[in-house]
Amino acid sequence: MPDFFAHCVAGLVVPLSWRDARLRDYVLAVVLSTLPDVDSLTPWHRALTHSILVLVPLSVLTFAALRRLGYSRGDSTLLSALPHIHVAMDLLTSGLPVRLLFPLLGCGVQLDWALSVLVNYILSIAPVAYYPAAVRVSLVLLAMVLAVTLRKAIIASQRSL
Repeated sequence: MPDFFAHCVAGLVVPLSWRDARLRDYVLAVVLSTLPDVDSLTPWHRALTHSILVLVPLSVLTFAALRRLGYSRGDSTLLSALPHIHVAMDLLTSGLPVRLLFPLLGCGVQLDWALSVLVNYILSIAPVAYYPAAVRVSLVLLAMVLAVTLRKAIIASQRSL
């Protein structure tokens, strides 16, 4: 299960890919990437603010607010996606099941098994012992860093044309 630090790192990756990121961009990214864990203060942890029924409207409102604040469409999209990336990390890295359709459905989902083959292979060749959950979190963070880096490279190549 990702900890607060891992979710913060996921958020920080987004403004790192920008040319002129400001301090407020980093703070906003960390807030958005950790926002779903607000429900840990309620009896509905990994339910209320992890539900797509709450996250989708929240992301639409966040996108609109960011556009009004002058963020580009691409940057607004990335920032608005951070709560969803948080939920994806929770889904893929074990821990409490995520109730994606709360309050309509109370059952939770956990997809950590989807990374099991890759995690088991990494653990089999690793020179030292690791926790499988830590490897899952690292893989999700690596995928995110690679995706943002690829986006940055594509934008740079389009500017040079």
